Amino acid sequence: MKNLLIFFAAVLMLSVFNSCSRDDDWEYKKDLDPESWTPFNLQSNRLSFSEVQISWDQNDTDIEGFIIEGAMDETRHKLIADLPKGARSYILTLDDFLGHYLSLRICAKAGEYRSGYCKKYLSWEIPGPTYVSSDTLCPNVYQFTWEYDNIYDAEGFRVVRGLHSMDYKNELISTDWEILADLPLTTTSYIDSAVFPKNHGNFFTLSYKVRAYNGDYTTAECRFFGDGLQSIAEPRNAKIIRQNEHTVNIVWKTPSIYNHDIIFQRLDRSQDPAVFVDIATVKMDDEMVQDDRFEMNQEVKYNLKTVSGEYYMDLPWLYFYSGPAAPELTVSHTGESTVSLSWIFPPNGIDGYKIDRKINEGDWELDYAIVEDPEDCFFEDIALDLNSNSYTYRVYAYSSVYESCRAETSVGNNKK
Repeated sequence: MKNLLIFFAAVLMLSVFNSCSRDDDWEYKKDLDPESWTPFNLQSNRLSFSEVQISWDQNDTDIEGFIIEGAMDETRHKLIADLPKGARSYILTLDDFLGHYLSLRICAKAGEYRSGYCKKYLSWEIPGPTYVSSDTLCPNVYQFTWEYDNIYDAEGFRVVRGLHSMDYKNELISTDWEILADLPLTTTSYIDSAVFPKNHGNFFTLSYKVRAYNGDYTTAECRFFGDGLQSIAEPRNAKIIRQNEHTVNIVWKTPSIYNHDIIFQRLDRSQDPAVFVDIATVKMDDEMVQDDRFEMNQEVKYNLKTVSGEYYMDLPWLYFYSGPAAPELTVSHTGESTVSLSWIFPPNGIDGYKIDRKINEGDWELDYAIVEDPEDCFFEDIALDLNSNSYTYRVYAYSSVYESCRAETSVGNNKK
């Protein structure tokens, strides 16, 4: 009996000694550069819609195991797995991701000591369908086509439509998304006939997203922007062009598939409060309307009211100051190689002045110079050859929606 007790006591002491010896063995890690025993070659490979396999290499085998951590922002990492030292791979699932992206890091452990981190940035998103073509078949009927390499066993395609409410400045107010259809994998095209809400004053546009899906998991989206799909089309690039002191042309570009009516209105300031009154009704593809009845020396404001059935949209942002038709231009100085131009023009409602130049009978150099201060009515041109060439300049006031008449002058020798 005595010998048996001695035997168990010896076994217990040996176990304690080995444990202490193991902990002591990790002490040497304290003096090592953590990067010297860091895992390396961290790789990822998607297995399915819900799984990503990661793998790594490790040269130092005198370790206990590996710690895998993940975070969304690279600062607040959470523990994903604590693995034995023989592990060289791990399968991540969607539950391991805190969002669509994961800042992943892995280190080796030995007792209380940790190696440096091997890091990788992972995206959960699976590549989705890709754009092939899209076409507006007729007003508000849109067809779009995609293709998809089904390597992750997708079940089908999900088509989603976005209804975007826009104001007259073409700025987004809100977007409502709805699922239009779940399609089989054999269908890679969709035709949508748009029906818009009856919301006067604003207009609506459409866009589409297509994703492949498997259960609750979806791929990245393929986006179609629904070009030409809107409840009502607005005249594009509308601008006021001064023709003479008492006449302006309002011009615009027309979306190719639309030809709405446009009610042309001018703000009547004689009423209190001022209101827009109708001047003329034209078709959008006329691309011009003329006004020769505005009051002088005041801000004249127009509205292009686009009308289509029960829809209408106002564009009340066209205006100009009805002062002089063109700058009063003079050549203030001429030297051997310089020309100085000055002019008089009221700065009301303009952004500045543009200057075109022509040498002899050549082509006009449009926007040869731009003066961006409406108060600055001076320009100097240098490095000229006035003995051999003639130089013709034309100056006009401009804003984003207005161009005055051109004032023109020529200097120099008239030899060609």
